[in-house]
Amino acid sequence: MIEISDVNVKLVGGKAGKVRALCGIVIDNAFVVHDFQVIEDANGMFVGMPSLPVSARCHKCHAKNFVKAFFCATCGARMMYKLDNSIHMKTYEDIAYPINDQCRELIQKKVLEAYQLKLKDVK
Repeated sequence: MIEISDVNVKLVGGKAGKVRALCGIVIDNAFVVHDFQVIEDANGMFVGMPSLPVSARCHKCHAKNFVKAFFCATCGARMMYKLDNSIHMKTYEDIAYPINDQCRELIQKKVLEAYQLKLKDVK
């Protein structure tokens, strides 16, 4: 079983969005993973896994753009890509995630505990 040796929490200001903090964890004093998100929604608090926006290449200049962009940010060409028929196009892709419930629960528990401690320190 892994050990989470440290959790670094950076609070995100404002109540406008759902993200309350960004976190990094140290695993077994040997491996760091950044960009976990503490998110608050109608069901309470949970930890979002690190993710990156999905990109598409411009047909004209081949620059990377956000997959839902209408125009290329580099050359201004209209983006041309085939959209699948699904209503919900995937815009972010997880880049690190636990592969079993036990690991997910451990990460969630440690990150939320560190978040609560950080909130107490600020007050």
